[in-house]
This record gives sequence, structure tokens and C-alpha cells, in this order.
Amino acid sequence: MYPKPGKDDIDLVEKVLRFNPNDRLDITEIVKHKYFDEVRDQELEDIVEKGPIVLPFDEEEVYIITIENHLENMMKLCYICNNNYKLGKSSPNYR
Repeated sequence: MYPKPGKDDIDLVEKVLRFNPNDRLDITEIVKHKYFDEVRDQELEDIVEKGPIVLPFDEEEVYIITIENHLENMMKLCYICNNNYKLGKSSPNYR
């Protein structure tokens, strides 16, 4: 599948796939590895300080559906459908 990997190739894979996460390379160490020397242009890189990254959509209010919310909504829908069926209605009333 990957014929004749070089020393740098094997070294990077071994360091990234270590079982203990404390022994693995982090992303900063990975991009500094010799494997990427030919394609990496440090002048084009932006250095960002550690911490939270705020994306534009982070500011928007987001409705998160929890399992409880979903189950509650499904039970309400089942109740409405069941009552409509008993009343002879063909489609649920979503009011």
C-alpha cells in the first residue's frame, strides 16, 4: 500500500500512534516534524495562542436537542396521533 517508506515517514507514524497520549506528538510537534519540511512554509503560518477559538456562529443562539427533549416531543406527537386516530382524523394536529 505504501511502498518503501523513508525514515522520517516511519518516525512520524510511530510518534503519532503511541498508545499513551502523553507520549504522542501534539499538533504543533507534528507540523514541525522533518516529514513536513518540504511542504511547510513557516512564513505563511499564523501563530495562535492557546485558548478557546471563537467562530462566528459561536455567538448565535443554538438550540440543542437532548435525548430527553427528543423523547418528550416524540411522546407528545404519539399522543396527538393516537387521539386523532380515535377521533377519525387522518393527520396529526400540530397545534
